[in-house]
Amino acid sequence: MSEIANIAAIFGGPSNERDISLDSCRAFYQAISSADLDVRLNLYFLAPDLRIYRFNEEWIYCNTISDFYSENDRAVTHKAVFEDLSLEEVAKTNHVLLSFIHGQYGEDGALVHALEGYGFQNYLGSDPDVL
Repeated sequence: MSEIANIAAIFGGPSNERDISLDSCRAFYQAISSADLDVRLNLYFLAPDLRIYRFNEEWIYCNTISDFYSENDRAVTHKAVFEDLSLEEVAKTNHVLLSFIHGQYGEDGALVHALEGYGFQNYLGSDPDVL
């Protein structure tokens, strides 16, 4: 019996393109959810201050990130979030990480560079060599 693969999908980030990131992650979530695959998809929200939250999949259909995150209060709606985690915890509990972060910290390679710092090599995202 094989182990179920844990796939991390992370969206949000510090750039103004957070809402586009949510849309991208939602499209992936819908595709994976409708497929007959033996995987566990774990959703993570990266706040603009780079805090990471395990995200409740019921909230993936929000229109915008401001539906569950207040940039003024730097707080998330607790119904949308399971827990505040470190990137190292995300790396240790998942087999693969897919970055849907646009702009800074995503497309600039900073996220995968940080993952590589924990010895994590199984990711889909911008090359850390662009830094």
